[in-house]
Amino acid sequence: MSDSEVEMSDRHGQDLFSESSKKSSSDLGSYIEATVKDSEEVGYVEGLVQMCKYALPSSGGMILRRVIDIMNFVVIGRLGDPTLVSGAGLGITTIQITTISLGVGLAGGIETLSSQAFGNGKNYLAGIYYTRAQVVLTILFVPQAILLYFITPILISAGQPTRSAEVAGLFIKILIPGVWGFCQTELLRKFLGTQGAFYVVTNSQIFNCILHPLWLYLFVSKFDLSISGIAIATSITYFMNYLVPMIYVTLKKDSVRENSMHRINKDSFVGLWQYMKYGIPAMMLTALEYWSFEIITIFGGLVGEKELGACVILFNTLAFVYMIPLGFCYAANTLIGNSLGAMNPNSAKVYRNLAAMIGFALSLILGTLMFILRYYIANLFTQDEEIIEMVITAMPLISLSTIGDYTQGISQGTVKAMGIQNYATILSMIGYWGISIPLTIWFTFKLHWGICGIFGGLPIALLFVGGSFLFIIYRTDTVVLSQEICQRLRKEEEGRHMNRFDSSKSANSHSFLET
Repeated sequence: MSDSEVEMSDRHGQDLFSESSKKSSSDLGSYIEATVKDSEEVGYVEGLVQMCKYALPSSGGMILRRVIDIMNFVVIGRLGDPTLVSGAGLGITTIQITTISLGVGLAGGIETLSSQAFGNGKNYLAGIYYTRAQVVLTILFVPQAILLYFITPILISAGQPTRSAEVAGLFIKILIPGVWGFCQTELLRKFLGTQGAFYVVTNSQIFNCILHPLWLYLFVSKFDLSISGIAIATSITYFMNYLVPMIYVTLKKDSVRENSMHRINKDSFVGLWQYMKYGIPAMMLTALEYWSFEIITIFGGLVGEKELGACVILFNTLAFVYMIPLGFCYAANTLIGNSLGAMNPNSAKVYRNLAAMIGFALSLILGTLMFILRYYIANLFTQDEEIIEMVITAMPLISLSTIGDYTQGISQGTVKAMGIQNYATILSMIGYWGISIPLTIWFTFKLHWGICGIFGGLPIALLFVGGSFLFIIYRTDTVVLSQEICQRLRKEEEGRHMNRFDSSKSANSHSFLET
């Protein structure tokens, strides 16, 4: 967005501000209320088609993200050194816990603010939310990068094998630039998704997924850089996943909404706390869930090496299949947020209902498939008979977990669209850390249920989280919420133009004094 476009947008906004300021707040409230009541309702068939249209490219992008990890571990396995495998696994887990879970979670604030702003037609404001998120994520990444750079002695102090910790430290150091690119890619995906442009990042990922084997061949086989080569290749792919779509939307301006993509400016540094108000609960919502799964994996390692192997297989299977409902999470967020911002709570209700029904349907379909294919899944990952038996034994619990998992997963999109993630975060804390972890400890170490004890608390916790999310979603009055959103957006737009007007007035007074 050029300076002249910003100026024209500001001039237009000042005209609107001067007109709207003539109305009393009660008149505005009456107008919004009347508009909300007269809003049209999207049909369920049309709504389902729209959700699938948005969800499929999102799910595809998430699956491609997993494919990169699979490629890396195939190459690491062929290097023939178990220490490299354990070191790379430790490095990826460390990055996920300390950086990605927090960065991707914090990017969730955009799912509330920009989806509502786009629905209200405030494209420039939606873009400002995005630039604020870029600033916030970059500030957060500075201490994270410092921690990652000096992570090796910390891992050794935590009891990890010295050689594995050294490999992990080397892997992490090289991957630091790529991790920043990864977090920015997820932020860009969410932002473009809030305006319905889901395909942009996914198309870029297809392109980079094709190139990734080339980078692996070049740095691992050709230059013989071993684990360092894999880290370099991954860092390039992660960074390109961000760079390519940014170049695309910059050159092809009609691929996004008008005035929605622009440079970081002084508006980007105002209202950072407002972004954090939505971003921090979204961050904790993601981190609490992810950290609890990591703790359960650690419990598996405490029971035995075979149990740890089974945990890794089961969680990787669950995570891979979860990419499908995650796409519907993004779709629900966009459609519900846009509807609420457009003062159309009736359509928001339809999308809310569809999200709940799709979550339940997917849990039945995918959960049943995982149960039926449990023998094939176990043999796909390992040839160890003990681990295979453990995976087969625990898979019914994993299948049962999908009912709550997919319900809460898709409901997260609805929760963020409504801006009620602060309540959802509290419920997640109770579910994962008040129910799942204590039950896992009891079943595993007190009752000695083995692999079934490790996963025994998960279905109960996820059913609680999924059910409680639906409770707060359906307890929220979408009509009142839509009114509050529109009033908040109007106030922020007025405040932005008032600040620009004051700055312009101050500049004019200075020039007058100089003359």
